[in-house]
Amino acid sequence: MSDAGTWRDRPGIVGMWRFQLLAPNGAVVDDGYAQWHSDGTEIQNSGLHAPITSNFCLGVWQQVGPNKYQLNHFPLAWDPTGQTPANAIQLTETVKLTDANHLTGTFTLKVYVWTSTSSLDVAPSTPVATITGTVTATRVTINSTVPGSTE
Repeated sequence: MSDAGTWRDRPGIVGMWRFQLLAPNGAVVDDGYAQWHSDGTEIQNSGLHAPITSNFCLGVWQQVGPNKYQLNHFPLAWDPTGQTPANAIQLTETVKLTDANHLTGTFTLKVYVWTSTSSLDVAPSTPVATITGTVTATRVTINSTVPGSTE
């Protein structure tokens, strides 16, 4: 087995990010942390969704240009009790690194209705809601602090 690659050879997107999704009117759609892994997978921890309604979700990404990446991400939403599936969601992003520690781009979030409470399938239909906007993120490093803290 070869160990020819090093961490420096990985795409610049790989790492942990503090992200924010903003609608065109400035409303915060989501805010949290995401990890982009070198194997093309991604995991996100939403700060705006309670764990009982599903605050972790998964995605896949690929590089589509110099410092430019596309993400296809699937949050699963549950009702406030955490007992019944509420909606299927698809979040797509196109982002570009503006430097080693910042990225910006656009997102589209589509919400669908599940066909039943025992399946992840949606009825063949158009989304019941679509939100577009901008995404920004700052890399989390070993020296990062809690946002807003003074230490």
